[in-house]
Amino acid sequence: MNVPYSNSKGEGGGSAARTASKLRFMIMGAIGALFLNNLLISSRHHHSNSWSSSSPDMQSHVGISRPISATGAGGVRISSDFYSTSDRLVEEKPASSLELSASEETANGSNAPHLRHPRILMGIFSSDNMFDGTHRTWHRRLFENIWKDERVCTLSQFRNDNTTQQKCELIYTFVSGSNTDPNAPTERLEDTDTKDTPIELISGYKNPLKDDINWPDVTHLNIQENMNEGKSQTWFYFASKLADQFSHSSTPIDYAMKFDSDSILRLHDFLEFAHTRLPPAPYNTNIFGGALRDKGPWYHDNSKLSHPASELSRYESHWGREYDGVHIYLAGQCYFMSMNLAKFVASEAPFSRVRVAKGGYIEGHEDHDIAAMVYHSPLPINLITIGKTQRFWEHPVKGAPRYQKIVKRETARVNKTPYEGKVLRLY
Repeated sequence: MNVPYSNSKGEGGGSAARTASKLRFMIMGAIGALFLNNLLISSRHHHSNSWSSSSPDMQSHVGISRPISATGAGGVRISSDFYSTSDRLVEEKPASSLELSASEETANGSNAPHLRHPRILMGIFSSDNMFDGTHRTWHRRLFENIWKDERVCTLSQFRNDNTTQQKCELIYTFVSGSNTDPNAPTERLEDTDTKDTPIELISGYKNPLKDDINWPDVTHLNIQENMNEGKSQTWFYFASKLADQFSHSSTPIDYAMKFDSDSILRLHDFLEFAHTRLPPAPYNTNIFGGALRDKGPWYHDNSKLSHPASELSRYESHWGREYDGVHIYLAGQCYFMSMNLAKFVASEAPFSRVRVAKGGYIEGHEDHDIAAMVYHSPLPINLITIGKTQRFWEHPVKGAPRYQKIVKRETARVNKTPYEGKVLRLY
């Protein structure tokens, strides 16, 4: 009996063969693509390395620049390459960004942009009396005779010497209310800063008790000297106005600081803090920093700063509404703020006396009142709280023994000689 021929098995075998063939082609294609991709990556890597190594300009932005020493009061200034760290921070970029076309190199320059260090204007509050005169001498001795650091300059030097200006990161000035007219205001802001009544008295004191109060490193505000009646507000207005003058220059000022006369700076600790914690413009927005204080103890029965209960609502309503009743401020021994906040404080100061109720929300304690103005900003505040072990200043330094110990320590630091058994780090 003849059995009909069936082709089902043959057809199935042919289909399997075709499938296997397609699979082999796919695998070979994938292997080929992987080989070409690796070849391309290797070629690009070799090209990038040879380009970078052959172009000094491409490497110059990661090197340590060597500033030229500048001279000033106190003799030769110490160049920043004397210290242990680079004087430049470099903005990181992905490797792909190095592959620029010729037109992009021409437009952008071959060097990556530097992320510069911040620049701080430090106002050391001072007045024409014997106590503050002594402290001015102490501050000057450290700045000009011991540290002699080119990263530090007086405000007068910053304004008048372009070479100094380019290198200066900490601009210091003694701040004095120098109008001795008994009818002069204790606060001067934008509305009273006019051609006839400018914010600054260039001539200084007419009959100074201490001649050094009229030295160029003193800023003479056109107000009566005072402690809690507007000097701080006037200073931050002055600082913000000065910053506006330099805002589009190559040396913008990023922060304003208020510093007590009997506080003493630890310069190298401060520079390290500034370089690692304070971003420059345009990233320095609504930053406020210093030693934290709690207003709560003011309401204790024996507090010298207590207020009658009838005044509670105007002093505390904003804090209750915006901050859940938490009421803080920064100690006046040293605090700083970004320049946009300094400008805000200057604009808020006139309203601080009328908001909420007659008399406003200020309480006659100027360091507290400045913080209260800051916290009326409509934008969130970036608060930097500095604990006792983190501070870059000492306070209070009222007597010569403590000051002489500071001088001995800082002299040893700069000379790289042991102090109390160890060599102190320079920054």
